[in-house]
Amino acid sequence: MKQKTTWLWTLAGVAVFCGACLEEAAKTTISIVEDEEIPDVSADVPEDVAEVYANFLPAGFILVAGAPDYSSVSLSLLDRFGDLAREDFLNSGSTAPGLSMTLGSDVVVARTPSPNRDIVVIDRGNSVLTWIAARTAEIDEVQLRGQMIVGEAFYGHNPQDYLAVSPFKAYVSRAGIVDDGDGYSGDDLLIVDPSNRTELGTIPLSEFARQSPGSENPNYAAPYRLLAVEDLVYVVLQNLTNDGSYLAATASVVAVDPGNDTVIADLTVDGLENCSAAAHSKPDKKIFLACSGNFAKGPALQFARSGIAVIDVTDPRNPNLTKTIPADDFAATPLGFELGLVGPAKVAVVANGEMNWDTFEVIHDEVIYVVDTTAETNIATDIYSVEGAFQLSVYSDPVQERLYVGDAYWAGPFFSVYDTDRLTGQVEHLRDLSFANGFAVRTIAIY
Repeated sequence: MKQKTTWLWTLAGVAVFCGACLEEAAKTTISIVEDEEIPDVSADVPEDVAEVYANFLPAGFILVAGAPDYSSVSLSLLDRFGDLAREDFLNSGSTAPGLSMTLGSDVVVARTPSPNRDIVVIDRGNSVLTWIAARTAEIDEVQLRGQMIVGEAFYGHNPQDYLAVSPFKAYVSRAGIVDDGDGYSGDDLLIVDPSNRTELGTIPLSEFARQSPGSENPNYAAPYRLLAVEDLVYVVLQNLTNDGSYLAATASVVAVDPGNDTVIADLTVDGLENCSAAAHSKPDKKIFLACSGNFAKGPALQFARSGIAVIDVTDPRNPNLTKTIPADDFAATPLGFELGLVGPAKVAVVANGEMNWDTFEVIHDEVIYVVDTTAETNIATDIYSVEGAFQLSVYSDPVQERLYVGDAYWAGPFFSVYDTDRLTGQVEHLRDLSFANGFAVRTIAIY
């Protein structure tokens, strides 16, 4: 195992921790583009692999890195082989014509590639989407398609994920509920047209929320991750109370038919709560979920409701929960918010570290495990650990057979690349990357 020891918009906070980024941002040219040829990303990919992973052929990888105090973010690119192509091409200090709102400090990117390979940046705090056209190593300028407000700011509608089903239609999962005066909005899928960045409608999800036993306040669905499964879109629901306590009910998933924007399947993930990370393995016809348990219920109950869920989607319109693996079968702490596919039926997950925040004593290291979801014994192997908590992220590329580890530990290195084998699930450390601005990777996705 690789072992290591130990929301501000104002530019003043950014400059303290990222003088280099602001200097680079000043040199960056940002242009507005409309249409361009979609790059061929199938080169050097075996035909059978390209067929199986037709919706997972990366042009490259987008990394969201953050300052140590969470005051600002920086976006960097890897090429499709996992080599650094462009560091810090956009950050919280970037300004340009067409960029009407700078990036906030709580930023993620869409986990599913868009049909035209755009990068879609989701600013959760400000409820803004930013579309970027980027082309890995050849990038000399950031090509901005535009921005769109998708709800009330300051975590009102709280957008979580984005998935395009065509160049003219996409879904945005909005986990927040807002009282508009005439009623409530949010807790839904917002339907948008990416080609002109306009709203097309919503799919309300509150009626599908599971309820927390003993709570006097109803749960809302709190949609989170979005997955493309055949011709459907699967939505992971966290099912949280809307009274500020955020008590989670049993997790669930719904399947939406984009043809008529209706929910056509609804599945309970028995025994697990707060499922956030998800991945679809097309060869296995499975969906894997990583569930963290509910922080609001205390450590013991959180750990008991944390684990991995395996859902069979052989018939996507009739999903079946086939297996749950409790976190305490292989880890000492609840799981985090990340999951990556590593070979057949194997997934990489993060077990959160545990700290005494009064003394900053490390109680449990944070660990990445590769878990064999078909094994009965010795189901997990630890491949990476770090002192502290909420430091690690993982992402996998089953096409190029790579596993990426983002490490937010202050001492670095900040990014590790692993070779994987899609047939055996074996994992081998290849190299580490660090970034000149000292920011640490918090989110990884393909485009």
